[in-house]
This record gives sequence, structure tokens and C-alpha cells, in this order.
Amino acid sequence: MKVIKTQPLILLILISLFIQCKGSQPVTLQSTPPFVLAQAPYYQAWIAGIPGGGSGINVFIPVEGTKGFDPDSLHFRGQRVKAVYQNKRIVGRFDTPHNQKKDLVLSQNVLKEMQNSLLAAGDRSPFPLRNNACILSYQVQNKRYYYKIEALQQQPSIAYPSAPPD
Repeated sequence: MKVIKTQPLILLILISLFIQCKGSQPVTLQSTPPFVLAQAPYYQAWIAGIPGGGSGINVFIPVEGTKGFDPDSLHFRGQRVKAVYQNKRIVGRFDTPHNQKKDLVLSQNVLKEMQNSLLAAGDRSPFPLRNNACILSYQVQNKRYYYKIEALQQQPSIAYPSAPPD
């Protein structure tokens, strides 16, 4: 008769249960952020004037009183990007699939072809949001918090001119 050691199996089950419980805790949105909105937050689409030059949407959150917190990331339209504080604004720059380079690497070397990005790459956001809402993730004393900003104002798109002739 074969004896099965149950101690490692029980330990494995307990560890997996602990990991699942810890990962499924709901995120609590903060009702008051550690900063003051200096102006209404807004977003603005842009597109380059040359084929393959890129396009995107920039989210701007003008703020005052930024001491004591560190902006971490912005969640907008299903994407998550790093939030950067510059010129008294928290900025998130989101790429869109329009006007991107269409170069493909065709090679006998599989590793070179793996550099092709045929599918939309990027960091996905776990938050379901309306098109004019975002969530700012920030840290205070090494603890992460989330603040939802609704009713972002849409500014007119920027169409950058094409490159100057040679």
C-alpha cells in the first residue's frame, strides 16, 4: 500500500487560499485627496502630422499643495500609465492605436520577429470607468491610495504639423 504524505499538500492548499484572499480585497477610493485642484482636470487628444508619428491622449490634473504625497499612476479608458508631476500638474500620457508605426520585422531569427507588436500592448487598468473619468493612484508614507476624478473636461485636439521639408 502506498502512503501519501498529506502535510505538504495541506500546506500548499493553505498558501493558495491565503494568496487568493489577499488579492481579492476591494480597493477603497478616497473621498478627499491630499491636494487641492487648482483648475478643472481635463484631457486632450493629439496626433502627429507625419505617418507613423503616433497619437495619444494626455490627462492633466492641475494641483496645489502637493507636499506629503507622491503620484504613482493614472487609470483612464482601460489603460494605466505612470503619473508625472510637472509644472504644477499631474500628467498621464496615454497612447492610442492611430497613426502608429506599421513596421514588421521579418526574419529567420524568431527572437527578432518576437519584437513585432501586433496586439495592443500596455498596462491594463482594473477599474471600469466612463470615458471622461480617471483614477489617480498616489502614495503617502509608502501606502497606496486611489482617488477618482469624474467629469474630466475635453479640450480641443492638437494636430501637430508635419515635419519640415529636407
